[in-house]
Amino acid sequence: MSNIHDLIKTDLNFITKEPINLCQTKDYKFGHYCFSNNKNDFSKIKNFNSIQKIEKVGRYNNIFVQKEKLTINLLTNILKNNSNYGNNFSNKTLVIDFSSPNIAKAFGLGQLRTTIIGNSLANIYEKNGWKVVRLNYLGDWGTQFGKLMCAYSIKGNKIELEKNPIEYLQSLYVWINKNMTPELENESRVWFKKLEDSDKEALKLWGIFKKYSLFELNKVYDLFGISFDVISSESEYKDACAKVWKKLLLLGLLKESEGALIVDLKKYDLGVAILKKVDGATSYISRDIAAAIDRKERFCFDKMIYEVGQEQQLHFKQLIKILELMDYDWSKNITHVWHGLYLGADGTKLSTRVGTSGKALGIWNDISNEVIKNFYADKKITKELKNKVNIITKAILFFFDLKSNRLHDTKLDIKSISEAKGDTGSFILYNFVRAKSILRDKTISLPILVNEVSDTEFELIQYFDEFSDLVNKAMIENEPSLIANYSLKITHLFSSLYAEKKFIGSDKEKYYIALTNCFIIIQKECMNLLGMETLEEM
Repeated sequence: MSNIHDLIKTDLNFITKEPINLCQTKDYKFGHYCFSNNKNDFSKIKNFNSIQKIEKVGRYNNIFVQKEKLTINLLTNILKNNSNYGNNFSNKTLVIDFSSPNIAKAFGLGQLRTTIIGNSLANIYEKNGWKVVRLNYLGDWGTQFGKLMCAYSIKGNKIELEKNPIEYLQSLYVWINKNMTPELENESRVWFKKLEDSDKEALKLWGIFKKYSLFELNKVYDLFGISFDVISSESEYKDACAKVWKKLLLLGLLKESEGALIVDLKKYDLGVAILKKVDGATSYISRDIAAAIDRKERFCFDKMIYEVGQEQQLHFKQLIKILELMDYDWSKNITHVWHGLYLGADGTKLSTRVGTSGKALGIWNDISNEVIKNFYADKKITKELKNKVNIITKAILFFFDLKSNRLHDTKLDIKSISEAKGDTGSFILYNFVRAKSILRDKTISLPILVNEVSDTEFELIQYFDEFSDLVNKAMIENEPSLIANYSLKITHLFSSLYAEKKFIGSDKEKYYIALTNCFIIIQKECMNLLGMETLEEM
């Protein structure tokens, strides 16, 4: 519950001598609250703590608050808590599986979304007091590697591989998918079975593909400023699948179907899950079951989130149901948090299979070029300026992704999201820097004194007051867009206020300095939650 709401409710309980249902009309301009009470007239109450007066209108009592007292109280609280303002408390542990790219492929837009959203969710849970284990689960196993090895065995070129490994491997993957025949399909399965059987040739190829991929991935993560507590991979769980099958067999859940081993989930409207393929190879879901069991044993989590795209909804429903049927009570604490797609200019899904997927580094470079053109066209690109461009690029990309509800598909228009004006990451960053410039060479002193608080100021104050509740709500709904749009709202309010009022040199200068500092504190926390960095100057 917000600080202002609590103070008003406490005062009202004292005045009415009974519990009341306090309603907030959301009319921030007037700080308007009301409650229903037909029996008594409280209009004689004047200047009682947080309440200026109460007016009876029909069966409702409208409350007019002491804006000055509430403003001083809240600003003092924010300044005292600083970066801890808005923190909530918990002793729970979250494991969050996000990013999780496939090796031997360029870091694409699908991985970009899960990386940005998953990173933000991890930050939000931490702000709410959770111990967070950030986990990157690499896709380094499966039939796609059989396809890649098959393609390399047919037309592989070592020189091309060494020259531009990821581009070359992806071209092989595109080639074999475009030219797939029953014979190539069978040969691909044979290659993957060889890999599972630890065939030396297959393992050597797989090791080369993985080495080049990890080098590429680390470049992306370093650029984005993303880190993980644990990096694991599917290959680590291939041997543990036998234990999963054994338990499912003992429970009577595993059945043979046309040479494969399955779990029939049709009565739950979840189809059939293949646990062991006809050729004896492990399946994706078998490895995921083994990994989930291992994570519970290692981290003793209270909740585990898979931040993965919408295409995987059936897979995770099957995974959670199978764990439940295996009598793992903790399966109810597993959540698939999915997201929509980045779409191409024509509104169609991008896919690596047909070679049309945008690549994360390409998107980054396109935005960086727009930043240079919009902000630094006449500047020499020094190392310092390049670092500044990277921070702005990151702000633009991350804010663009996170300001929309994660369930929505979204088109990526590089030019529009890179503009200095509008609801963009650079707009957020610019106003943060401008606020910092107001405080240059200024000191903040307590106590804060103010005789009059305008409607615009009190609207901003009430948004400040909601921050802790909003952080909690963003966690409950697994929705970073709540933070992004809150950040945008307080930016617009602060910008309007700065244009309307004279901050420095006015008789309210000390109050405005305190207000500005509180804006900076909360905005910085918002940006941290979204994964953005701050600047001292642009």
